[in-house]
Amino acid sequence: MSVSRYTGPFSIFREMDSIFNSLEQSMAPAFDKEFHQLAHVGFKNSDLQETDKNISLKFDVSHYKPEELKVNLHDGILTVEGNQHKDADDTKGSFKSFFVRKWALPENVDEHSLKCELENGAIQISANKLALEDKKVRTIPIE
Repeated sequence: MSVSRYTGPFSIFREMDSIFNSLEQSMAPAFDKEFHQLAHVGFKNSDLQETDKNISLKFDVSHYKPEELKVNLHDGILTVEGNQHKDADDTKGSFKSFFVRKWALPENVDEHSLKCELENGAIQISANKLALEDKKVRTIPIE
């Protein structure tokens, strides 16, 4: 039985990310450099940080232009998509690349404070967290 080196509410996702990165690296010699770079979109240098007061995630999207990226929030699920289509210079073909990454945000994230920035080929999404209220058990009388 192996012990996870990650802790916290997102530990399983970090562990899975690490496993997939190791698997992909072991297969790297079979792929050319361009495919290897594209296979890492959204995974390379990904960083997820969470404190009691905020949450932040950052990852590489250097192969995408801002207009090729989309960030959405629906029912507490944050979705980042990248979609690009390029025609070859010699007009004998085309290239298409697409990725989707999704995260279930903690229930106490202040959705109105979400902020998304793109800088030096990395997208960073951050938000404040609201204080969790103590949930008390309410006894309902039987009539």
